[in-house]
Amino acid sequence: MSTLNHTEKRKLEDLLGMGTGYVLDFSNRTFAEFITDYSGRNIYDSGYEYGSGSKANRLRKFWQGGGRRRRRKADERDARLRFFRQSGDGTCW
Repeated sequence: MSTLNHTEKRKLEDLLGMGTGYVLDFSNRTFAEFITDYSGRNIYDSGYEYGSGSKANRLRKFWQGGGRRRRRKADERDARLRFFRQSGDGTCW
């Protein structure tokens, strides 16, 4: 289960430009590398399939705690925080 509430998710979706299915200007390869580097997870694992399978939908599933491998909630929270710190200027809250 995600530690992000609905309002936080909406703010992050706006910040990351997720309305069109993209996440910033990541290609599939760079998105996968980024998520793996900061969370140790393969975002293209079938456990992250959601909706159309776009990068934005996969990130939404990531926020929900999807995927086959489960980690402690603190590890998931820390990975998400590292992701957002690297993706923006940190002022999204």
